Amino acid sequence: MPAKIHPRIPHHSENVLIEDQFCMERVTALTVWKKSLLFNCNGFTVFHPSGNLAFRVENYRSDLNKELVLMDAAGNSLLTVTRKRLSLQNEWQAFLGDKSNGQKKPLFIVRRRSLLPTKVLAEIFVGSTKQKRHPDYKIEGSYARRSCTVYNNSGDIVFEAQRQNSKMKRKQ
Repeated sequence: MPAKIHPRIPHHSENVLIEDQFCMERVTALTVWKKSLLFNCNGFTVFHPSGNLAFRVENYRSDLNKELVLMDAAGNSLLTVTRKRLSLQNEWQAFLGDKSNGQKKPLFIVRRRSLLPTKVLAEIFVGSTKQKRHPDYKIEGSYARRSCTVYNNSGDIVFEAQRQNSKMKRKQ
Protein backbone atom coordinates (compact mmCIF):
# COMPACT_ATOMS: atom_id res chain seq x y z
CA MET A 1 0.00 0.00 0.00
CA PRO A 2 1.89 3.13 -1.09
CA ALA A 3 1.30 6.14 1.10
CA LYS A 4 1.87 9.63 -0.22
CA ILE A 5 3.16 12.24 2.16
CA HIS A 6 2.36 15.70 0.87
CA PRO A 7 4.72 18.64 1.31
CA ARG A 8 4.06 21.01 4.16
CA ILE A 9 1.27 23.33 3.12
CA PRO A 10 1.20 26.82 4.64
CA HIS A 11 -1.06 26.24 7.60
CA HIS A 12 -2.93 29.03 9.35
CA SER A 13 -3.57 26.97 12.46
CA GLU A 14 -1.11 26.60 15.31
CA ASN A 15 -2.18 22.96 15.52
CA VAL A 16 0.71 21.46 13.57
CA LEU A 17 1.41 17.89 14.64
CA ILE A 18 4.37 16.89 12.49
CA GLU A 19 7.86 18.23 13.06
CA ASP A 20 9.77 19.49 10.02
CA GLN A 21 12.24 16.56 10.16
CA PHE A 22 9.39 14.21 9.21
CA CYS A 23 8.08 16.39 6.35
CA MET A 24 9.11 15.90 2.75
CA GLU A 25 10.04 18.60 0.24
CA ARG A 26 7.66 17.12 -2.33
CA VAL A 27 5.01 14.43 -2.57
CA THR A 28 6.68 11.16 -1.61
CA ALA A 29 5.37 7.62 -2.00
CA LEU A 30 6.15 5.33 0.93
CA THR A 31 5.58 1.58 0.98
CA VAL A 32 3.62 0.16 3.92
CA TRP A 33 3.81 -3.57 4.71
CA LYS A 34 1.49 -5.19 7.19
CA LYS A 35 4.34 -7.06 8.74
CA SER A 36 6.17 -6.52 12.00
CA LEU A 37 9.94 -6.60 12.25
CA LEU A 38 9.55 -8.29 15.64
CA PHE A 39 8.51 -11.85 16.33
CA ASN A 40 5.08 -12.19 18.02
CA CYS A 41 4.03 -8.59 17.30
CA ASN A 42 1.34 -7.23 15.02
CA GLY A 43 2.42 -4.15 13.17
CA PHE A 44 3.37 -2.32 10.03
CA THR A 45 6.70 -1.47 8.46
CA VAL A 46 7.06 1.69 6.37
CA PHE A 47 9.82 2.05 3.76
CA HIS A 48 11.13 5.14 1.98
CA PRO A 49 11.30 4.94 -1.86
CA SER A 50 15.05 4.30 -1.52
CA GLY A 51 14.22 1.06 0.30
CA ASN A 52 15.39 2.29 3.70
CA LEU A 53 13.23 1.78 6.76
CA ALA A 54 11.31 4.97 7.56
CA PHE A 55 8.89 4.02 10.38
CA ARG A 56 7.53 1.07 12.29
CA VAL A 57 4.15 0.68 13.94
CA GLU A 58 4.06 -2.04 16.59
CA ASN A 59 1.74 -3.30 19.24
CA TYR A 60 3.39 -5.03 22.14
CA ARG A 61 0.17 -6.17 23.77
CA SER A 62 -1.76 -9.30 22.97
CA ASP A 63 -4.86 -7.22 22.20
CA LEU A 64 -4.28 -5.29 18.95
CA ASN A 65 -7.13 -2.90 19.76
CA LYS A 66 -5.56 -1.27 22.82
CA GLU A 67 -2.22 0.35 21.99
CA LEU A 68 0.04 1.11 19.01
CA VAL A 69 3.51 2.65 19.03
CA LEU A 70 4.90 4.62 16.05
CA MET A 71 8.70 4.48 15.93
CA ASP A 72 11.36 6.00 13.73
CA ALA A 73 13.89 3.86 11.86
CA ALA A 74 16.15 3.73 14.93
CA GLY A 75 13.34 2.32 17.11
CA ASN A 76 12.69 5.52 19.09
CA SER A 77 9.05 5.93 20.13
CA LEU A 78 7.55 8.95 18.36
CA LEU A 79 3.91 8.44 19.25
CA THR A 80 1.85 6.08 21.39
CA VAL A 81 -1.82 5.70 20.45
CA THR A 82 -4.19 4.14 22.98
CA ARG A 83 -7.86 3.30 22.77
CA LYS A 84 -9.94 5.25 25.26
CA ARG A 85 -11.86 3.03 27.63
CA LEU A 86 -15.59 3.36 28.21
CA SER A 87 -16.19 5.53 25.17
CA LEU A 88 -19.52 5.42 23.34
CA GLN A 89 -17.70 6.16 20.10
CA ASN A 90 -14.46 4.60 19.00
CA GLU A 91 -11.96 7.07 20.37
CA TRP A 92 -8.18 6.98 20.43
CA GLN A 93 -5.72 9.23 22.26
CA ALA A 94 -2.21 9.92 20.97
CA PHE A 95 0.69 10.77 23.26
CA LEU A 96 4.09 12.10 22.25
CA GLY A 97 6.81 9.48 22.56
CA ASP A 98 6.31 6.63 24.99
CA LYS A 99 3.10 6.94 27.03
CA SER A 100 4.76 5.23 29.98
CA ASN A 101 6.57 8.50 30.80
CA GLY A 102 3.46 9.63 32.71
CA GLN A 103 1.77 11.97 30.24
CA LYS A 104 -1.79 12.82 31.23
CA LYS A 105 -2.91 14.99 28.30
CA PRO A 106 -2.94 13.57 24.78
CA LEU A 107 -1.31 15.35 21.85
CA PHE A 108 -4.47 14.70 19.82
CA ILE A 109 -7.70 12.69 19.89
CA VAL A 110 -9.07 10.64 16.98
CA ARG A 111 -12.78 9.90 17.02
CA ARG A 112 -15.00 7.93 14.66
CA ARG A 113 -17.46 10.44 13.32
CA SER A 114 -20.56 8.28 13.22
CA LEU A 115 -21.72 4.73 13.54
CA LEU A 116 -23.58 5.24 10.25
CA PRO A 117 -21.71 4.86 6.95
CA THR A 118 -20.27 8.20 5.83
CA LYS A 119 -17.31 9.34 3.74
CA VAL A 120 -15.63 10.78 6.85
CA LEU A 121 -14.08 7.85 8.72
CA ALA A 122 -12.68 9.84 11.63
CA GLU A 123 -12.01 13.31 12.95
CA ILE A 124 -8.80 14.47 14.60
CA PHE A 125 -8.83 17.09 17.36
CA VAL A 126 -5.42 18.53 18.26
CA GLY A 127 -4.94 18.94 22.00
CA SER A 128 -6.59 17.17 24.87
CA THR A 129 -10.13 18.38 24.21
CA LYS A 130 -12.65 17.67 21.51
CA GLN A 131 -14.99 20.43 22.64
CA LYS A 132 -14.21 22.33 19.42
CA ARG A 133 -16.99 22.55 16.87
CA HIS A 134 -14.76 21.56 13.96
CA PRO A 135 -11.94 19.02 13.86
CA ASP A 136 -8.40 20.03 12.91
CA TYR A 137 -8.16 17.12 10.44
CA LYS A 138 -10.59 14.71 8.76
CA ILE A 139 -9.91 11.21 7.49
CA GLU A 140 -11.95 10.10 4.48
CA GLY A 141 -11.80 6.83 2.61
CA SER A 142 -12.65 3.17 2.77
CA TYR A 143 -11.33 0.47 5.08
CA ALA A 144 -12.49 -2.18 2.61
CA ARG A 145 -10.52 -0.60 -0.25
CA ARG A 146 -7.56 0.09 2.03
CA SER A 147 -7.39 3.71 1.03
CA CYS A 148 -7.70 6.95 2.95
CA THR A 149 -7.00 10.66 2.65
CA VAL A 150 -6.29 13.07 5.50
CA TYR A 151 -7.39 16.70 5.05
CA ASN A 152 -6.48 19.66 7.22
CA ASN A 153 -9.16 22.11 8.35
CA SER A 154 -8.61 24.16 5.16
CA GLY A 155 -9.45 21.13 3.01
CA ASP A 156 -5.86 20.60 1.80
CA ILE A 157 -4.62 17.00 1.46
CA VAL A 158 -1.78 16.25 3.88
CA PHE A 159 -1.63 12.45 3.47
CA GLU A 160 -3.13 9.74 1.28
CA ALA A 161 -2.80 5.98 1.28
CA GLN A 162 -3.84 3.71 -1.58
CA ARG A 163 -3.66 0.00 -2.10
CA GLN A 164 -0.83 -0.84 -4.47
CA ASN A 165 -1.84 -2.79 -7.53
CA SER A 166 1.30 -4.60 -8.53
CA LYS A 167 1.17 -6.74 -11.63
CA MET A 168 3.33 -9.81 -11.60
CA LYS A 169 4.39 -11.48 -14.79
CA ARG A 170 4.31 -15.25 -14.91
CA LYS A 171 7.45 -17.05 -15.89
CA GLN A 172 6.92 -19.13 -18.97
